[in-house]
Amino acid sequence: MESDGAGGWPNLSDDDTSNPADAPIQASMSESLSLELKGWLDPLHPPHRAVIVKAIIALRNRDGGDLYIGFQNDGTPRSDRPDFDLRKHYHADAIQDLIARHASERFEVAVEFITLSDADCVRIKVPPGVLVPVAVRTPIKADDGKVDHLGFGEVPFRTLKANGRPSSAACQPGDWADLVNICFNNREADIGRFLRRHLTGAGPAIVELVKSLGGEAGDPSPAAPVVEFLARGEARFAAVLKDRPSPEAAEMAPWGSRSLAFCIEPPLVGVGANTQFLALVRNSIPKLTSYPPWIDTTTASDDAAPYVYHRTWETFFVHQGMFDMLSFSVLDPAGKFFERRLILHDVIARRRGEQAGQLFDPWAAVADVSEVLLTALAIANSFGAADESHTLSFAFMWNGLSGRRVNWPLPIRNPHVAREEYAAPCTVSFKADTPGSALAPFVELVLTPVLETFGGYSFTPAQYEEGLRLVMERRSPF
Repeated sequence: MESDGAGGWPNLSDDDTSNPADAPIQASMSESLSLELKGWLDPLHPPHRAVIVKAIIALRNRDGGDLYIGFQNDGTPRSDRPDFDLRKHYHADAIQDLIARHASERFEVAVEFITLSDADCVRIKVPPGVLVPVAVRTPIKADDGKVDHLGFGEVPFRTLKANGRPSSAACQPGDWADLVNICFNNREADIGRFLRRHLTGAGPAIVELVKSLGGEAGDPSPAAPVVEFLARGEARFAAVLKDRPSPEAAEMAPWGSRSLAFCIEPPLVGVGANTQFLALVRNSIPKLTSYPPWIDTTTASDDAAPYVYHRTWETFFVHQGMFDMLSFSVLDPAGKFFERRLILHDVIARRRGEQAGQLFDPWAAVADVSEVLLTALAIANSFGAADESHTLSFAFMWNGLSGRRVNWPLPIRNPHVAREEYAAPCTVSFKADTPGSALAPFVELVLTPVLETFGGYSFTPAQYEEGLRLVMERRSPF
């Protein structure tokens, strides 16, 4: 996948703008609450313009996402070409003018042209940060004058409640609580971020206030169940690897990996291991980077499709070629989730003509952990558990670290080499109604001991804040 906008992956050559996850991630290109796929829509044609404006406003009200133009519902690019000038009609200024004309609140979007199979498609990136619901300011009228294509005052929203699938529709009665919470959390996060940045160190009372605004890390005792589920997931991965042997999996299994367990506490009740549960989890994942957690393989080969084992959904995904992937996941309807996957640099090593097991990118790790925590919040919200009575607990573990070195741009000896094969499980927990922008301290808690494994390497709190912000704004280079 090529793009003329910001992005790309780290340390690729200047003439190489390929997306390293292109081949495997095509299996996960499906609609969600933060991703919408549309065919060819001409912004100059009123019915098409209404669909575009409605989708953009709906994504903004859902706190950001991506609108893809030129795709089929199954996530593949359309084989036909548009009968209009794509780059002219989707010029950034033209799309921004649509928003200024029809949206009650102005916000800036990014328009990128991506090239697939030597043909252009469009991605419109809608930023998060909505503070008040965005409504339709200027309607788009139909030629017959009877029913507007897009009505004045309508509040579009990405929802599951209109037809059971992710769609852009007028905000439903059951959606208003979600929309108001999104706006409230963004306002609360702005206040909390300001206090953390300017008041930390001003005294014990202020420090305690700052901690309360960002949440508290869980005590060791509540972490026990999630650590146990992490161990169960690792054991199950080993069993599946043995039961489904392949040369590709055998080669990649010793490479570096990141494992995580995430639990909603108290557990979910009244949820079964049915297709509705699987679809709700899949549609909840915001896909903030090119390598999101719990990738969707339902449209992949039969071997990679999810299956039910002991009343949980499991996925075992093996892909080897230009980009390499070995992942295993468990989705438990009780609200327990596990994933084991390769470290980013091992995924892209073959593509870059390198060997797996050589590098560890701290910025990629920040993006990964940030996206996991944000995804957990989204999943909890979809199950009605995003409130102060629920806690989200996490356990992360990295292995295959020994001998790896941190990316080191300086022309001097790199002292940041890992001498340990494993990083002990790192645990963290916070309330399920914690604003996403307040998660940087938790990303820091998870990654500090891992980075220190590499000869004492460390990041500043500001760097964790920056990495989280880029992921939330879908501007991370990963």
